[in-house]
Amino acid sequence: MENGTVQIGYKKYRVLLKKNPSAEIKGKKVESYGTIEFGPQLIEIDSESTGVNQVRTLLHEIIHGIDDLLDIQLNEHKTDLLAVGFTMVLKDNPTLIKKLTDDLLDDANQIQTTKSSEQ
Repeated sequence: MENGTVQIGYKKYRVLLKKNPSAEIKGKKVESYGTIEFGPQLIEIDSESTGVNQVRTLLHEIIHGIDDLLDIQLNEHKTDLLAVGFTMVLKDNPTLIKKLTDDLLDDANQIQTTKSSEQ
């Protein structure tokens, strides 16, 4: 995994790999595999985790970002279960992301083509 960005709705989060990121829970700092900060729009992932764990952690933090944006009010346990579930599906279906991305890009291109022909 590399440093980068992830767009969640209208928010663009910086994603940084960091050794031993810590989260603050009820005023106490605790070690964590990853954190998300909504104000500065920052996601930190433990640089010393394995690849699969980094993916699961990134998905976990993305789910927190979606939860914050849409005010779903997921608890930490459900957020983690969703991240584990998405990680399993993606790992078990390695061509799925490319297929989904291709379909999304095809739809976006069709929308652009329709708008252009209407003008």
